[in-house]
Amino acid sequence: MKFILACIISAALIVGLYLFQGEKREWIMPKELNEISGIAFVNDHTLACVQDENGIIFLYDLQKSEITQRISFAGKGDFEGIALKGKDAYIVTGDGVLYEVHNFLSGEPEVSLYSLSLPNEAESEAICYDSISGKLLLAFKNHEKDEINPGVFAFDLKTKTVSDTAILQVNFRSPALRKKDRDKYKKLWQPADLTVDPASGRIFMIDAINGHLMEISREGRLEKLTDIARKVIRHPEGIAIAADGSIYLCNDGNNDGKGKIVKWKN
Repeated sequence: MKFILACIISAALIVGLYLFQGEKREWIMPKELNEISGIAFVNDHTLACVQDENGIIFLYDLQKSEITQRISFAGKGDFEGIALKGKDAYIVTGDGVLYEVHNFLSGEPEVSLYSLSLPNEAESEAICYDSISGKLLLAFKNHEKDEINPGVFAFDLKTKTVSDTAILQVNFRSPALRKKDRDKYKKLWQPADLTVDPASGRIFMIDAINGHLMEISREGRLEKLTDIARKVIRHPEGIAIAADGSIYLCNDGNNDGKGKIVKWKN
């Protein structure tokens, strides 16, 4: 009996270790990143992070589990998402201001501001750089009304302007979505952040309100919908995908008082 019990315990430990190492790992953020709202990879072990309240880019080393650098670019604000292209960083605010931080690692960054001219009642949180188009991708949400059509917009880095219409319209008439939810698609479109999978080119969009991860083709098809609030992390705010395909998600401390970054194998 003791031998059987020992085997069960050993098996449980092995399974637990596998889940931790292979499928999910967590980093608890220090107090100044409790309100973490966006992430983007600088290199294979460093994430550039922003938080809601202060205009600072935090470099977080995943190997050391610590902040290694702080780059100030603004004062107080509502900073929701971050994207990187080469030496430049782009941070979006909830009310539609885009900060371009030139040479953000230089020690003397230059900052430019642009208006996104948001649609009526819209909020901006979701942003990423798309190496396929060479543009920033943006998605808008609306907490109160069902007036936001599900689409992805582009910010042209040469002209510094946002596309007048969505460059990608998302089709929710998909087997990935339950039939009863297909007519409620506008309520499901509440993007908190998005990123592009470097392997497939698909767009991955997270939704903090509903706790979903959407995988969207370049043609706008909803390929997959995952309930990450139950499986991985509650109230996801930011997303980044590593070169090996691992998905990194972050959430703020509103749920349990501690911001987190989670690594997850989809």
